[in-house]
Amino acid sequence: MNDLSKGYVLIVETNESLAEAMRVDCEARGYKSLQAKRLRDATVMMQRQRFSCVVFNLNIDGESVHDYILRMRKSLQSLNQDTPVIVVGEKFEKSDFEKLGKSINAAVLAPFKEGALGENVSKVGAIN
Repeated sequence: MNDLSKGYVLIVETNESLAEAMRVDCEARGYKSLQAKRLRDATVMMQRQRFSCVVFNLNIDGESVHDYILRMRKSLQSLNQDTPVIVVGEKFEKSDFEKLGKSINAAVLAPFKEGALGENVSKVGAIN
């Protein structure tokens, strides 16, 4: 049963099937979700609404998610400057973690097992 009081998760993902899997996983934990297909769309959404968690695909084609997350953390215009962030990727390099450091709250390897993303969202969403 969904508990709408848990809030919204912003999913930043271009792949529709992966975004749907993320949505289902989050909603199974009682979160509603919205999707942004581009980082600039995510920016607009985060200026208008506070989210319980933001989930980024680390491998969005042609865009530096690393730099975006670091800018998001420093932006005083973002309602989500302190919002927990989860990154999803097919592989992670040591440099990913060195660059992002404490700017992220969790990393989930894709493809992920059913429930894995939702579990992480519940853990970090409780911080918010």
